[in-house]
Amino acid sequence: MQKEAKEKSIREGMTNNILSFSTKIAECKTDQEVVSVEKLVNLEKTRKEKYGDLLPEMEELLTSLSPAIKSQKEAIRTLNKLSDQETKALESGDDEQVLEILDKKGSLETQIQENKIKVQENTVNNISNRGNTYSVVTPLYPTVKAKRTTYKYEVVDLGQVIKKTPEFTTTIINNAKVDEFLKSARIQKELEDNDEFIENGIRYFKERKY
Repeated sequence: MQKEAKEKSIREGMTNNILSFSTKIAECKTDQEVVSVEKLVNLEKTRKEKYGDLLPEMEELLTSLSPAIKSQKEAIRTLNKLSDQETKALESGDDEQVLEILDKKGSLETQIQENKIKVQENTVNNISNRGNTYSVVTPLYPTVKAKRTTYKYEVVDLGQVIKKTPEFTTTIINNAKVDEFLKSARIQKELEDNDEFIENGIRYFKERKY
């Protein structure tokens, strides 16, 4: 049981770290920032003391970020070249070329924004496909009357949470936001009538302590 709990904790850390790295990649605005994140990703691949026997799996997840790093590098470098061309065109008074460059920059900036979403979605899908998600366990309770009953929640589909209720997340689950939602009258009423229910990727449930 202790070994299973330790593995679950490591896997949750892996999920959080991969999502954190994907966010950092998507938010890079300079070539130097991308290179710095890439170095951190490569360093993470050596953290045997952190991931133990799960290090090979973590290495694969980290390697899956390589296309996103490469894409972000290329986009930033192309954008920088266009900015240099724009400066030269302005200095030469070539208005037609300036407009053409601005159009290219606008398209590229839109592409970068779209890539931010793709990086997040691909990362979530990659983690989900590997089964690196929270497991759902429905506990069996004895027929003893509970001394205290509390209402809680558990993330069962992080990808769906991000898509359906992004305000509940800060890349990883936003506990404060979901706790606030958990206290709403509608959710409280739902849990009065049911032991648990799933909505937008989160399992809300009662926890009884005896």
